[in-house]
Amino acid sequence: MRYIILKRNQDGSVSSEKMGSYEGPKDDSSRNRSYLMAEPLAAHLELPEGMDEDCVEPVEVEGVVSLEENADKVLAKRQSKAQANLDAIRLLREPLLRDADHAISTMEDDGLDATAMRAYRKALRSCTDSLKKVNGEARLSCENLIPSEFEFPIKP
Repeated sequence: MRYIILKRNQDGSVSSEKMGSYEGPKDDSSRNRSYLMAEPLAAHLELPEGMDEDCVEPVEVEGVVSLEENADKVLAKRQSKAQANLDAIRLLREPLLRDADHAISTMEDDGLDATAMRAYRKALRSCTDSLKKVNGEARLSCENLIPSEFEFPIKP
């Protein structure tokens, strides 16, 4: 079990201000001393399985306080992870683009046909197009990508 500790207001209502969190039961054997915060000043709420403690907020109904996910916070966190993955893929792609540019320049200097290398470079540049929206932000589907396992076009 994971608990989060929220501050209680003077009127007894629960604030969305997070004071801490801890694992396991609230007892004297706990290594985390956050459980010592007095119950009248703090609310100790069990975090439901699968919920992110950064994306929940307290809801009080008829004197009972529970935690609910804030859809905007969940979406923002997912978008942030997706964008981080897209940025990581772009970082991995950078040296490949640099190498392709160098190879094209070298081939042209030597009077060789660089058509295949240009096609490869174009494929490298466009391989992330399907991962982003029209405005350039990452699609949410990117949140589950593992950048190091992304398959780039094969060099000719």
